[in-house]
This record gives sequence, C-alpha cells and structure tokens, in this order.
Amino acid sequence: RFLRTTGGWSPYFLNDTPSSRRPWMFRKQYDVIDRLLERYSDKTHYGERRHPEEFAMAFHRRMRGLWGLPPRNVHFTGREDRLEELATRLERTSELLVAGMGGLGKTQLCTEYCYRRFPAGYGLVVWLNAESADSLVADYKQLLRDWAPTPTPMEVPVSSSSSASSPSASAGSTAAAAAADKSTEEIIAEVKSRLFRSQVPWLLVFDNVEHPDLSKRFLPRGAGTKGHVLLTARHAPPASADRTLLLGCFPPSESVQLLARIAPGHVSSPRDAAAARSLVETLGNLPLALGTAAAYMRRCDVPCAEYLERYAASEGRRSSSSSSSSSALPARYGESNEHFHSVASSLALSVNEIEKENPTACRVLRLLSFLGPDLVTKAVIRNLLCERRRVDAVAERRRRDVDRRRSVARATAAVALGIGASGALRLVRRNHGGQAGVVAATALTAAALLFV
Repeated sequence: RFLRTTGGWSPYFLNDTPSSRRPWMFRKQYDVIDRLLERYSDKTHYGERRHPEEFAMAFHRRMRGLWGLPPRNVHFTGREDRLEELATRLERTSELLVAGMGGLGKTQLCTEYCYRRFPAGYGLVVWLNAESADSLVADYKQLLRDWAPTPTPMEVPVSSSSSASSPSASAGSTAAAAAADKSTEEIIAEVKSRLFRSQVPWLLVFDNVEHPDLSKRFLPRGAGTKGHVLLTARHAPPASADRTLLLGCFPPSESVQLLARIAPGHVSSPRDAAAARSLVETLGNLPLALGTAAAYMRRCDVPCAEYLERYAASEGRRSSSSSSSSSALPARYGESNEHFHSVASSLALSVNEIEKENPTACRVLRLLSFLGPDLVTKAVIRNLLCERRRVDAVAERRRRDVDRRRSVARATAAVALGIGASGALRLVRRNHGGQAGVVAATALTAAALLFV
C-alpha cells in the first residue's frame, strides 16, 4: 500500500538513500521488499538501484544538492504558464535565456522553477551571479571549495598536535585551501570538467547576465541531456529567439492576486478591491512596483484605497519637483519611463515612511544605494547602524559641549555686563552726570551686551 500510494518518487531515490536509511537490507525479508520494489518499478525506478558497495563509492563521487539558490519566495504568484513553458523548452534545448526589463520577476521565476524541479528533475542546482566575470569567478572558487572532498579518517595522517582532535575538519580545510590556490583558469576548467563528468542531471543558473557571451567561458562543452543552463538578462541577442523566453508584466488578475497575497486583509473590502484594480493599472502591472506597494500596505497597516490616495499625492509632488530631470531619463534595456516612474513613486512612499520612523535607517539606506546588493549582508547593515549611532552620539556630545560653552560664555558676559554697568555708574558719578560720562557709560554697556 505504501508503494502504491506514494507519488513523486525520484528516479534516483534508491541511490540517494544511504544504507543506514535502508534498513530492509539488513533484514531477512529484504528479498521480499526488493520484489515489491521491482513490481512497482514504474513508481520506484527499481532499475536504477545499485549494489550497496557500488552505491557507497558513487555517492561520494557525485555532486548533489542546491548551491547558492536564493530563498524561496513564499508570495510567488501566477506564472504557471511560464513555468510549464520553461520545463518544455528545456526538454528540447540545453540552454535557455529568460529575458525582460528589470522588475518583471525573472529571478523569482527561475528560483521557483529550481525549487519545483529539485530533486525530481535535477540532482544538482547551482546558482551563479553573472553580472561580471569577477563575480562568476568568485562563485566558481567558492563552489570548488565546497566541493572539496573530505577524506575518511583512514586517509588522514595521525598527528600528535592539538589539531588531531578533528582530522576530517583539518583535511577538509586543506582541500579547500588547495582549491583556493588554483588559478582562475584552473578553477573554471575544474568546475567544467566535474560538470561534464557528472552522472547526476544538473541545472546551472546564470542570474543577471550583462554580457551575452560571458557565460560561454564558464560552460562545459557538450552538456547533452545531463545538464541544462538557464540564464536571466534584461535584453536578448537578436539571433537567439529560439532559445529565449521573453517575460512580460502580470495580467491584471495576477496583479491583484499578488497584492492580496503579500498584504492579506488590505484588499478585502469592495472599496479596496476597486482601488486594487485601479492601482495595478496605475503601476502598469509591474511585479516590482506591486510588491513594493503591498509591502507598504502591510507594514503601515494601510488599506489599498488609502494607499492609492497617498500614491497619487506622492506622484503629484514628485512630478512637480522633478519634471525637468527624471522625465527625461532614457529607458535602459527597453525599460519604459512609465514603468520607471511607477517603481520610483511606489518606492518613494516607503522611503518617506522609513525616514519618519527611523531617520538613521534612512541615512544608512541612502549610503547602501551606492553599493552593489550581493554582498550587503545583515552583518554589514548592523555594523553600519552601530557606526551611525556612534557618530550620532559623538555629534550629540559635541552639541552638548557647544551648548555648555555657550552657557559659560553667557555667564561670563553677564558678569562683564555687571562690571561694565558698575564702571559706567562710577564714571557718571565722577563726571557729575556730564555728557562725557554718559557717552562712556553707554559704550561700556554696549560692549558688555555684545558678549551676551
């Protein structure tokens, strides 16, 4: 019954399961279980099974798992037809480019595809940052370090030093260090060779490709049916229409569904539902702008109708203040100014709210806008916030010191005023109220007032 009712068996299930997870191999009835597995081989793929010894050796030689894949988007919405087309197109070709302007969700689409296809379709999924050759080389270096084999205790020489307490860890670090010492071309050749010789179906994702020919340097020749390559880019070469999947904006129904999924309860009333339909049209059904708007509604607990009013007010202020500059910005890689303005206006509301709630965080965000996003980790943000608070504390201490100096100066001036007034009084008395005495008294009093 278990074999009949279990669905979604991986073709590599029996191979991927180590002996410790196959207890029937150590029971007297193992032959009975084997016959059952063979009877339902259309589900269990019994023909792929290896002997335990052969399996144990092959398991450690193979590269498996997810590497570098972004976290799965729990709010992923729609695109079912595109996901099916991705799978169909990759059955006919080993390389496919997903192209479209920024903000359409190309990365999210490919991320969702990877999670859905692993492990039933692919035993290994590698995600690479393809913005530049340097970023690809850095990813390949780290990938090779992570693939560095960890020897068994029998392969590690015994040492009397303190590091002998963890021989496998030291051996693994030695292997990783050896991988790090390789030249760039050696690292690329090693990764390509391993992928070419891999017996596991793999998927290589080159995200955000800026140069169309860049990935060719990093791909193994003759991937065949074992490996597939998926690329994302803002524009597609003219001669690659048969290997390109063009991505567009959401249809209105999926746009409203995305708003409702990210900000549940804020699009539920009839008034908010009508406002949502108007908002998605205003934002051009662009997923990035829709996600920013929904996040604002959820964070600020604002219904969609009120958000639409705030958006219209913000758009009016932004248009009046930047009509001479931003309206003339050129489109990048086919991006329309209409979509650019929808993202800018939607983002402006969020930035303004952050500035009201936490000015320090807003200043840090402005600083981070000059940096690339890939290496901006939580630790970096925490350090920036701590440094910002330290700088603010120093500035506050200086301000207090200035206020204290001013208070001392005012007290000194008050004393000087008193001394000047008393001196002026003595002059007046000495001159018996004459004109010279009055002029001198007035001058002393004015000089003392200048210090107050």
